[in-house]
Amino acid sequence: AQTNLQDSYNKSMSLKEAETLALSTLKQVMEEKINSTNVEIGAVPIATGRFRIYSAAELEEVISRL
Repeated sequence: AQTNLQDSYNKSMSLKEAETLALSTLKQVMEEKINSTNVEIGAVPIATGRFRIYSAAELEEVISRL
């Protein structure tokens, strides 16, 4: 999992690309199917500089891209 993240991540990727990479990597190593009750995503938006955890609806949107 860590190797996949290191190989696939680059500084110029968008937040959407990073979200998808993170969850797809997690999906590879989890025994359960990923859903909004067994994973969380957090981010630090540049605009605010403050950490926030995604709502269930936002998380479902990211999961739907997998």
